Amino acid sequence: MALIDVQEGVQNTFNAQGYLVKDPTDLSAAFPHGGAPLGLYRSVVWKITATRAEITAEEYANLPVELIEGAESIIVAATLREYNQTSLAAVFPSTSAGGVQRTKTTQRGSLGSDRAIKLLISPLSTEDQPALLIPRAIPLVAEAADIAFHLDEEWGVPVMLMGIPDATGRLYELNTLGNMTL
Repeated sequence: MALIDVQEGVQNTFNAQGYLVKDPTDLSAAFPHGGAPLGLYRSVVWKITATRAEITAEEYANLPVELIEGAESIIVAATLREYNQTSLAAVFPSTSAGGVQRTKTTQRGSLGSDRAIKLLISPLSTEDQPALLIPRAIPLVAEAADIAFHLDEEWGVPVMLMGIPDATGRLYELNTLGNMTL
């Protein structure tokens, strides 16, 4: 996936521990906030990309004289620390339910927005640490999604989601849970 960031190499990282939650309904309630817990994360990185166009003027030696702001998009990548049936079904596209396992199927040509979930990155310390809410997050498969089965590294499930605007145009909200609205 080729995304160009306005500030190349700049990304945001949660260093605090927390959980991924699917479809929360009550942010004042205790974890999982009325939603489905997807699991404890080892790391979360989010990247915001923006489009912009510079307007230059020939009379000013083609220097920029105006900037047109475009739309933003957000990509969230996380590594879950635990194997969770609910999380696999929610964050891996084209995954169908099974008894003990998940079966990977391919559904070409389907709309990603049909699989969109409301994603909350909820910190363990809800009063001190910010939470990240993405009202419509579409599950993606990371180009280099690896699940390592060896002793050199802690086991983790890589997940990636892309945020799209909700009906009100909101793309994401970064705030403490007490100051956030669903």
